Amino acid sequence: MAAKRKEEKDEVLASGKSSKSDALFDRVVGHIEDIVMSEEFDRIHTDFLERHCHNFDDVEENKLIYTQIFKEYTETMEKCLTDELVRKMPGDRKS
Repeated sequence: MAAKRKEEKDEVLASGKSSKSDALFDRVVGHIEDIVMSEEFDRIHTDFLERHCHNFDDVEENKLIYTQIFKEYTETMEKCLTDELVRKMPGDRKS
């Protein structure tokens, strides 16, 4: 009986019905994929790594500077993603 319910549930999931929020999610994920694979994103990422690679050593102990670098990396890459998403999806922006 449980197997039959699972099959019925699987059929409903595979029916092709999607909500507007599902469609928006799919568009956002598609744009993120495009952004992350772009030459511009790669350039920003590579430039950041080259600016900070001298701070890393092959040792067990983490340096305090790693936290600062991680924060800057996160801010840099999030800004890149956000700016590009706003540019690609101007009408879908939430207030």
